[in-house]
Amino acid sequence: MAINDTRIKIVNNDKNHGLLYSRAMGILNSSGEFLMNLDPDDEIKDEDSLEYIYNQSKFYNIDIIAFNAIDKRSNQIIKCIDKNKIFKPPELFSSLFFSDHIIKEYVIWNKLIKKEIFLYAYEDFKEKIYNGKWNYFEDDIWNILVNKYAQSRLCVDKLVYIYNFNRESLMNKRNGNIQYLNLIFRHEMYEKIFSLKKDQDYLIREYYFLLNRLKNKKSIFLLLNDRNLTYQITNIFQLFLKKYNVSQSNTKKINDFLKSISLH
Repeated sequence: MAINDTRIKIVNNDKNHGLLYSRAMGILNSSGEFLMNLDPDDEIKDEDSLEYIYNQSKFYNIDIIAFNAIDKRSNQIIKCIDKNKIFKPPELFSSLFFSDHIIKEYVIWNKLIKKEIFLYAYEDFKEKIYNGKWNYFEDDIWNILVNKYAQSRLCVDKLVYIYNFNRESLMNKRNGNIQYLNLIFRHEMYEKIFSLKKDQDYLIREYYFLLNRLKNKKSIFLLLNDRNLTYQITNIFQLFLKKYNVSQSNTKKINDFLKSISLH
């Protein structure tokens, strides 16, 4: 396809660096004003729907424009949140953290995003991506950082993306503790990014997000039976409880979770 279409560029890495690195290289080697992430096992509904989204982003002068997707396995529509509402800072960023649909909000593949916003995001973690193979939770990293730098975000009630569930994907195989190490590295990176006092609310929400992700996947985590990983996670939350003023109910949730994953 690349031979017959000069717009298509193939970029080969020197080795397997993982998804975060590969997305970064795609962004750095791109030439378009807007970029969209398309997982290799997914599809675009049609060219017309993509053109419609692009025209909407230009008409409203939007940095990030989100759209609907369909889960092909269940035939369920995955709707973007707060349709037809234009978000501006500071609500743009805070709405991401305080949404009731925080995990759904974190995916990067249901959005068309200005390249310059991706480049700002890249500067925040470019040193990190060379030190490990990021194959899990890189969606979250990209999405939080592009929302940090964007000046506008809009959700359009338009079906554009077709999500194909792949049982053989890295995320669904879950073969090893690298998934959890990536989650910890991601959290540590946000601690540096949100180090100012004005960012404390975001970081506290990040702790709760981390807790919910771990709770949702606890059965898989326990199968790993990894004492070092358990120690790292326990240490993160114990430091959090000491550092921040956490409500009694949330303190109990955290302590109950830590007890449930402790290895004897």
